[in-house]
Parts: sequence; structure tokens; C-alpha cells
Amino acid sequence: MTDTAPTGDVALCDPDATPRNATIGVSQLTAYYVSNLIGAGIFVIPALAQQAAGPWALLAWGLMAVCAVPTAWVMGRIAIDYANDNGVLHFVRQVVSARLGAALSLLIVLIMVVGNPVMGLISARYALVTFGIDEGMLFPLAAGFMFLSILFNMLGLSTGARIQTALVAVAMVVLLALAGLSLGTAETLRPAPAPFDLSALFAAIGICFFAYLGWENVATIARDVARPERTFPLALVISVPVIGGTYLLVALALLLVSQDGAGLGGNVAVMDHLVAPFGDPRLQLAVNVLTLTVVVLSTNAWVLSASRLLSADTCRRSRSTSSRSRSAVVHRHV
Repeated sequence: MTDTAPTGDVALCDPDATPRNATIGVSQLTAYYVSNLIGAGIFVIPALAQQAAGPWALLAWGLMAVCAVPTAWVMGRIAIDYANDNGVLHFVRQVVSARLGAALSLLIVLIMVVGNPVMGLISARYALVTFGIDEGMLFPLAAGFMFLSILFNMLGLSTGARIQTALVAVAMVVLLALAGLSLGTAETLRPAPAPFDLSALFAAIGICFFAYLGWENVATIARDVARPERTFPLALVISVPVIGGTYLLVALALLLVSQDGAGLGGNVAVMDHLVAPFGDPRLQLAVNVLTLTVVVLSTNAWVLSASRLLSADTCRRSRSTSSRSRSAVVHRHV
């Protein structure tokens, strides 16, 4: 007796059977890479790395930028060859182990469920500081920012990608300009000498590693990318040096500006140090708005990845359950 093809919701849920209108081009894909990799971390992690290794933190950032090249390329190749809403998890299930893929799926979903609300809290915290809002509004604002990211992704990937691209471009130009202007206020462009400490360098590398998590997230939109064999390599050629260069420039500006004074002084808020030499409250307000914008853009990208992963995983489980049910019916009729 021959089994029939899946029908109804299960067929519609099949991420390999449902056709897509692939509209994501190089600029939109680059924007998603940048917003996945440059988020709230850039406003804290460079200071933490500097605390751990002093000027040698720049070496840690350089090493991570180099290591990002093969990592990003492998993740991009997986996205091209195993395009699926489940992203890299689909590759793990197909090539490595279905059981390992299921375990990693649960782990990543847990990270998304815990991490995405944290992004909302970070956005709300910056909003409180920027606009002088009462502390009691922290959680309502956090929920509001999460709801905003959900609404943003409900616009549709094509519309959302255009908006995300424009906002990411503006935010990156302002961020790089601020770092460059801060370098101009430094008394010297040469980091103060410090003894080399291998353990401190490894500690800084471990800290910087967290800034480079996110290459795999973009694989969840691989089926929406037009001409993936061309689009992914070009987007990576642009985004990898932009991301690595941005982290290096911000880290260098922070080091040179802070060494002119009393160091970090226990304050790990990177933007506080970069705007301090100017002493302009209007600039501080503008930087707070920039920070809030970057965090919201990053939240949008992570919410998109989470929704794709959860949806694809639910579909996979639905197809698996349907397949077992049909098998049971077949066996009863044999």
C-alpha cells in the first residue's frame, strides 16, 4: 500500500515545499549580518576586554576579526547549500545527527526565549536614561520594545529589510564618525606600553568571542535571499571587514581616550568615555539615541531569527507526528 503525500496544514508547513519570493539582496543581507553582530555588546564588551588585558585587548580584537573570516564563510556556505528556516540546525540534522540537531534546537530556543526579553530590557534601560523616564516604567517599556520588534517583523521580510538596511546604514555611519572624532581628541594615537600577559590575553579573547556570535542567525532567511550563490559571498565580503573594523576602531578609541584620563575607572559604558572629551550634553543625548537605535535594530534581527527557528521547528514536529500517524493507519490496514 502506497503512502500518500502530506496535505493540509502539514504541506503548507513544509519549509522545503512552500515556494518563496526571494527578494533579499546584497545590501539587505549585509544589514542583517551587521545588526546580528553589532548590538548591545559593542557598548560594553570593548571596555570589559580592556579591563582584562589593557592595550593587548586590541590584539584580541584583531585575532577575532581574522577568525571571523572562516567562521562567517562556513556559515554562509551552509546557508547556501542547506537553505532552510531552521538555519544551521537543519544542516546539523541532515549531516551530523538528528538527535544532536534536536538537542541544539532546544538549547537555541531556550537562549532565544531568555535572551530576546533581555534585549528588550536593555532597550528600555537606554530609553529611561535618554528621556529621563521614571524607573517604574522599565518593564512596561521592555515589553513595548519587544512588541515593537514583533510588529516590525510582521511588516514582511521585504519591507522590514529595506527599513532595517536604511537604519543600520545611518547608525553605523554615526557610530564610526563618533569613534573617529574621539580618536581626534586623544593626546596620542599610540597605546601606552604594558607588559604582555598571556592569561589576560586569553581572557580578553574569551570576552571578545561573545561579540562575534550571530553569523549563524542569518541562515534562517536563506530561502528569502535572491541569487544566494552570489548574494551571500558579496554580503560577507562587505560585512566581515565592516564588523571587524568597527569593533577595532571603537576599542582603539576607547583605549586612547581613557588612557588620557584615569583609565576606565570601573565604568564599562563605552559611549560615556567616547563622548566625555566633548563635554556637550546634546552630544550625550544623540549618543543615547544612537545606542537605543542599535540595540532595537539588533533586537529586530534576533526576533526574526527566533520566529523562524520556532516556526520551522514546530513545522518539523508537525510533519513528524503526521508521518507517524499515517504509518500507524497503514499498518492497521495491512
